Parts: sequence; structure tokens; C-alpha cells
Amino acid sequence: MHTKYFYISIIVFICTYILNGLVLATHVYYTRDVLENADLYSIIAVISVIATIIGISIAPKLFAKMGKQKTLILSSVVYIAGCVVGIAGATKLGTGLAAAALGWGLEMGGYNGALAVQAATVPYTTKLVIFEKTG
Repeated sequence: MHTKYFYISIIVFICTYILNGLVLATHVYYTRDVLENADLYSIIAVISVIATIIGISIAPKLFAKMGKQKTLILSSVVYIAGCVVGIAGATKLGTGLAAAALGWGLEMGGYNGALAVQAATVPYTTKLVIFEKTG
């Protein structure tokens, strides 16, 4: 606990878990809202696991050939590039971020979509009309 590598490891693990959470959320959004079929999430999740297994299986060979540091840097670059490609392929990123910001604002105001009438403490939400997909 007294070396810089311990703290670097902690930061890497935190960043990894945050990134994994973002990737999982992106998969849910993509299958539900872009492909309009949330049942496809399981297929995308399986593909992600298969890609991870392939990466883990070739890692020892890459360690022997390139060294651990270069292998980790290469794998990080490939992972980030894959995430960027995935985000760029869900062209509705701006719309998604705007919807998220709206949701966060409503949550901060105490809005509850399950209620027919909102609490008096929720400002202006009685004027808000939310459209849902039908069909």
C-alpha cells in the first residue's frame, strides 16, 4: 500500500469498472432503442464475452512476444478504439445525452413518472408531456 503501483492499480480498476458500466449501458440502449429489440441484448453480451475469452487466450503469447507493458497498451488501445467505433455506430449519441440530461433534471426535481399527478414540490412537471412509443 506504500507504492505508487498500488494506487495506479486502484485507479485502473476504478476506470475499468466505470468503462464496463458504460459499455453495458450502451448495449442496453443500442438493443432497446436503436435495434428496437431488447431481446438482442443477450446476443451482444455473449459476443462480448466471446471476444474477451479470445483476448485472454492470446494474451500469454502476446506477453511472450511483446512484453507485458506493450501488450497492455495495445489491448487498451484496441478496447478504446472498439468503444469509439461502437459509440460512433450509435449515431444518436447527442440525442441520448440530451435525454439523459433531461432525465437527471427531472430526477433532481423529484419527478416520478409512475404517478398520475406529480407532487407540488416538482416544478413545472405538470406541464411536461412525455411521448411513448406505441406499437
